Amino acid sequence: MIAPADLSDAAFTALTVKIAADRGFGCASYKDKCLRRRIAVRMRARGVHSYAEYARVLDADQAEYDRLLDALTINVTKLFRNWETYTVLRERIVPALTALPDPVINVWSAGCSSGEEPYSLAALFHEHAERNGASAIAEGGRPHRRSCSATASPRRRLPSSRSGGSSRRTSTTIRSRGPRSRAPTSAWR
Repeated sequence: MIAPADLSDAAFTALTVKIAADRGFGCASYKDKCLRRRIAVRMRARGVHSYAEYARVLDADQAEYDRLLDALTINVTKLFRNWETYTVLRERIVPALTALPDPVINVWSAGCSSGEEPYSLAALFHEHAERNGASAIAEGGRPHRRSCSATASPRRRLPSSRSGGSSRRTSTTIRSRGPRSRAPTSAWR
């Protein structure tokens, strides 16, 4: 008789702890059902039937880790994807940040798929400046500068980012043009 594959909760937990320790991936931030389903897809692709077997595959094949992390991450993006979040940013966070005395604000969008999230953030800062007639010059004579940076994840998305298929960095500078601000200048790198 063949012993059933170990797909117990304890074996699953051991695998997710291993993934977190080996790659720093926050498995605890994901729902178990989602993780189990996506890990099962990779296990089937590799022809293994237990979490322990899959852990051994990950140890032997580092490229499988990349495929797994790609399967686990959410590769969905669009402008203002989660409007409820952007509403809070628009109404509370952006005004609070722009009220600070330092004229330089750097914002980072971590793990963005192809750049729409940092572009959305830059648009919020620009809209706030236009809506409030923000001066391009801060106290002390230094120009206001807003920088929205982004890092793409997973690694296989980076080549398209570098080639201009998506953004890795969006820098927005509000420049003075009389009483109104000019549209932001953006540098896509």
